[in-house]
Amino acid sequence: METENNTDKKGFGEAVHSIASAVAPEHADEAAGRFIQARRYAAEKVNQLRRAAASKVDYVRQHAVAGWNGTCDKAKDLHHAGEEYVRANPTKATLITLGVGFILGAIIGRAGRR
Repeated sequence: METENNTDKKGFGEAVHSIASAVAPEHADEAAGRFIQARRYAAEKVNQLRRAAASKVDYVRQHAVAGWNGTCDKAKDLHHAGEEYVRANPTKATLITLGVGFILGAIIGRAGRR
């Protein structure tokens, strides 16, 4: 892959040199040199952008993982709190569950009849 890139760079430089030789032979070497400089500059800028993008991706990934872990921890805490409430108030929890089930069944039953 590296050899291919060097060949491409050399080929472009030679192409610029031959075009410049046809138009202004006295400036052909300078034009080819400037072209190669511009190409190197562009390649460095592309590499800088890649590094910056990779850095941002890592930053976002770390914060997403931290947020997900925090959410999982909160869900576990709520689950344990719910279990404790049901153990402390089994009759009340059962009646609430039956009431919610009855209401949901009525709503779903009505929606199915329409």
